[in-house]
Amino acid sequence: MNMAPYELKGWEQSYLPITAGDAPDGTVSLLGLSAPDKMAQLVPILASTYDADTRYSALTLLHFAIAAAANLLIAPLALDGVTLTVKADHLGIVLAKDGSLTGIWIGREQGSIHPGIDIQRLGECLAEILNPLVDAVNVSCGVGKPGIRLVMFDALARACRRMERSQPVKTTSGWEDELLAAMGDVQKKAKRSYTVRPDDGPPIEMLIPRVCCVLARHSNCHSCPSCPQHSDEDRRKYTEEWLRSLDDDGFREETGRRRVVSAA
Repeated sequence: MNMAPYELKGWEQSYLPITAGDAPDGTVSLLGLSAPDKMAQLVPILASTYDADTRYSALTLLHFAIAAAANLLIAPLALDGVTLTVKADHLGIVLAKDGSLTGIWIGREQGSIHPGIDIQRLGECLAEILNPLVDAVNVSCGVGKPGIRLVMFDALARACRRMERSQPVKTTSGWEDELLAAMGDVQKKAKRSYTVRPDDGPPIEMLIPRVCCVLARHSNCHSCPSCPQHSDEDRRKYTEEWLRSLDDDGFREETGRRRVVSAA
């Protein structure tokens, strides 16, 4: 079924601007990004922009690609109850000249929408699109593929968690794990979580990634609030500070509920 007639609630929730149709200037398809020469061209640009090393920059490009896949493909499954598939040459990221992410793109005439929730089909599509990027990052920075794959699966799990908290259509229990398993996530490293109290409402459970999102060995000023390299106390502190800094919409998207502020 052609995608053209459809307007998707899943796309409306994207924090990144979406272009469906002709690719805007600065677009890099995920097929193109998986080519070693393209990765080699972009990594130094991001390294300069973010004052970062090759590993950080290459993994940042992977996170950009995951954001495109999550917002364009996983969100319609969670929020519209449809399964969207597309090839890697018709899904992409839109970059500014300094390498920063400004939007995401899908070739609207080239994708297909399959009515209903088909987690296996979507998982296979995501694997076909994203696995070549694991290879490209490995070539670019020399980090082992198992670690890169854990980064990818952790990022996808976090995206699924956010969508699960955004009033999704009825899905099967544990659909996030089923989706990642369909992509080949057979890692047995146990998932961990922690609770935070950023407001006067009930405590909120957050996931701890299995590995640092840029595979750093120690926490630093660039680390995410939930980084596994933080101490438990710092992780809770940084996460609460971050959640308090969000606007009301962002807070609801991350926590699944409204912000609660008790009257003094």
